[in-house]
Amino acid sequence: MKKIQIGSQEAQVGEVDELCGALADEVEALIQSRAEAGKFAVLGLATGSTPLPLYAELIRRHREEGLSFANVISFNLDEYEGLGRDHERSYWSEMWKNLFDHVDVEPENVSVPPSLSDDPDRAATEYESAIQAAGGIDWQLLGIGGEGHIGFNEKGSALDSRTRRVTLARKTIIDAAPSFGGEENVPTHAITMGVASILEAKRIVLMARGATKKEIVHLAISGEVGPDVCAYHADVPSRFTISPPPFLVRATMASSLSLSISSVTGIPPTVVYRGSGTIVSPCPPINTAWISFGEQSN
Repeated sequence: MKKIQIGSQEAQVGEVDELCGALADEVEALIQSRAEAGKFAVLGLATGSTPLPLYAELIRRHREEGLSFANVISFNLDEYEGLGRDHERSYWSEMWKNLFDHVDVEPENVSVPPSLSDDPDRAATEYESAIQAAGGIDWQLLGIGGEGHIGFNEKGSALDSRTRRVTLARKTIIDAAPSFGGEENVPTHAITMGVASILEAKRIVLMARGATKKEIVHLAISGEVGPDVCAYHADVPSRFTISPPPFLVRATMASSLSLSISSVTGIPPTVVYRGSGTIVSPCPPINTAWISFGEQSN
């Protein structure tokens, strides 16, 4: 990891494996500190291809270094409606395939919003209650959708929204179509943790990858806070502080190019492009971004 100075602020940059290592360090430290105190570590997790390198590193640490997940409680962000746990595209199935089957987490401590329910609204309320009963989320992992949604909080989602049943946006369905074999196979509804549910986490990490995310990542970190891009909400300056040195963002097109974003309480996000000794603004095209926000202010 390299440290770079952005005005009066310090950021760290590195390759994907280094950054996954840094995030895995955070998760490991949290799990171990809670275990030493005889408590559970409550993780908020996400699906998709972006977090897979992080999950692979956590699995490696479990297998090779003895990192135990026995005191972990997990809550996933969202789930498609109508698939059932055995469906290969259900987030329940993906999480077990990509993480839980490979570590010693207790099955009863794993929670994903129900895909099948006679009363989705009641199921969503019960999911929210379960998060609160666990003491809230200690460490929340997010992805970002093509239109800026976090979880399945689409455009117009309120800052105070809680876990609920939602209708998926057209673009969300189109983006998911290839993995479902066509738009007609993509569910039209889902259950998602709300924006407020997410923001109450003590630590939030947002991960974005792929050239198709470059514009929305730029908007999410440099635009005004508002309901049209829900990821804006994850960077409400009055709600978060960052203890230096902040681990914030990494974006890469090649090994010599990197992007760093800094956000500290009361200071707007700063976007810089670092390559061959130059710094320019605004944000250039990017292929990969990793963003994290500090612990919530009391």
